[in-house]
Amino acid sequence: MLDGFRVSVIRFNLRAKEPIILPYTKGVALRGAIGISLKKTVCTYRDINKECGSCMLNTVCPYPAAFEPLRNNLEVWGRRFLNPPRPFVIKPFQEEKTSLEKEEPFHFDLVVIGKAISLIPYFALAVKELSDKGIGKTRGKFVIEGIKTLNYRMGFWKDIFNPEKGVFTERVEEINWGDFVEKSAELDQNRITLLFVTPTKIRFRGKVIFNPDFTHIIKRLTERILSLYALYCNGTADEKAFPLHKASYVKTVSRKVRWIDTNRQSTKTGNTHPIGGFTGSISFEGELRDFLPLLLAGELIHIGKNTTFGNGWYKVVNPSI
Repeated sequence: MLDGFRVSVIRFNLRAKEPIILPYTKGVALRGAIGISLKKTVCTYRDINKECGSCMLNTVCPYPAAFEPLRNNLEVWGRRFLNPPRPFVIKPFQEEKTSLEKEEPFHFDLVVIGKAISLIPYFALAVKELSDKGIGKTRGKFVIEGIKTLNYRMGFWKDIFNPEKGVFTERVEEINWGDFVEKSAELDQNRITLLFVTPTKIRFRGKVIFNPDFTHIIKRLTERILSLYALYCNGTADEKAFPLHKASYVKTVSRKVRWIDTNRQSTKTGNTHPIGGFTGSISFEGELRDFLPLLLAGELIHIGKNTTFGNGWYKVVNPSI
């Protein structure tokens, strides 16, 4: 259905060299620090405050390709993406703890979409530079113990990086749409639960949805995946790719969610922005077969607002297991 759609998942295994204190929104800290580190590393002008849009290298530089993609006229369901979605998602470690002791291991995952997969070595370089400068409130330093790639089909992580030499040793695994279709056959076709593990904010017809139903989720998820497909996989944003009319027949049988208010401070402007959302679980029942590959893809690419920070992360829970 979405020929050419591809995504890779990378895991950075790290170890604290000294105490590290992170905010509750760990993904915000990681995304901000990695972005600054990457720009400092690759910017020809060595100026993190320089606007990429005015640089003659903005079409070939890895920083804007990942963090400040050029505006375009992509339209999905009449909505123009003047601020296009970024081709990556950060999945921070899920533990509630926000402090790490010296020598304590930790990790985060990086999901990269389409042509941005070629930027993974640049992300790794940014993390390496960041490890020497430190992260969090205390600027705690850390070391990279390994980098792995997810083999989605087989369900295991493969080492692809030699930390001693600082080089990649294996190719990055890619996940395509057929992999989601194949895995969806293993799921219950009529009942499923989505467990939202990070704050998720979904807008529908201009309003924030506090208690989403299946249609809200599927419409926003379809819009997101089609925009990523068109922007980064050379696909066509065909709004008929999914039978959205069937979503209204899927019933919500259980909803246990709560709203979490949280904020982030922009490193550029210093302004504070709300990035809250709901967490919890929602169970659905109905004819789900056509939507299961989409829901599985959504586990990786997330849904809603602030996905690059790790928001909108949910897990598909199969009740038949």
